[in-house]
Amino acid sequence: MKERTCRILSVQELEKTYTSKGNRHPVLKKVGLTVAQGEFAAVIGPSGSGKNDAAEHITSGLLPADGGSVHIGETNI
Repeated sequence: MKERTCRILSVQELEKTYTSKGNRHPVLKKVGLTVAQGEFAAVIGPSGSGKNDAAEHITSGLLPADGGSVHIGETNI
């Protein structure tokens, strides 16, 4: 019998762009991530690659995304 995996975090096509002095700066481009119950995930990358922007949006929902979706369990944030 197959064990059912519970998705606790799902990020699909997350996008975020900042505009400064008329220039657009995309920091997240169609980011996707799924974490199931019992799994651990780490986001790594160089300085300025959008790690904090992704984390702020995912954990709080206070940083509005320009596109995509984030679900914690069945709740869309």
